[in-house]
Amino acid sequence: MIHSAQADLAYWVSMRRRLGIVAGEPAGALEKVLHGIGQVAQEMAVAMSIQAQVEAIVKELVGPLTANDVLVRLAQGTKRETVNYALWKAEQEGRIKKLSQGVYAALEYEPPAALPPGFVSPHVGSK
Repeated sequence: MIHSAQADLAYWVSMRRRLGIVAGEPAGALEKVLHGIGQVAQEMAVAMSIQAQVEAIVKELVGPLTANDVLVRLAQGTKRETVNYALWKAEQEGRIKKLSQGVYAALEYEPPAALPPGFVSPHVGSK
């Protein structure tokens, strides 16, 4: 099946090149498009791996975590917005749970009856 899909893709790329020549497209235009598609695919793979890393951290540490708690455990340069999105998405898809605004935990975590005043995650700043 994969071989068939690759053959189909090769056929359509060849047809697209021919149409580009007939339409007077500049040389290399198709390659630029295909390169752009490859870049998007690479960025999606990185995002997926960050998603998986975020979920693994939450499941490993079980208890209440914020984006900052997770961020300190990820590669330097990871954006906080990316972590926030990954937490939100995992919660929306039912893989982790949201305890309060910006605070998440593994599904098996059972919070105490009430969090003490001034609660700060024990995981903040530790690696």
